Amino acid sequence: NTALLLVDDNTQIIPGHGPMASKSDLENYLVFLKDIRTRVNAYVSVGRDTDFIDADKVVEGYEAWAWGFIDADRLVQIFHSSLSQGD
Repeated sequence: NTALLLVDDNTQIIPGHGPMASKSDLENYLVFLKDIRTRVNAYVSVGRDTDFIDADKVVEGYEAWAWGFIDADRLVQIFHSSLSQGD
């Protein structure tokens, strides 16, 4: 991943929200994003819209990643919209 090529173990990442982050935090965040993409894509690939997706189950296990301004429903909507663009 290109983002990981730009950082090393001494890099301090200043996110738009939240505390300072490290390379390890970035690696974990990328795993989170890829997993959520896979979970939402399972619904998109069978033609389900966001009304049929239980957002709580999609983000299950990632509750610690919750941001105050993006809840589970909104996160699912963002991924669903992005993955549905090819349709």
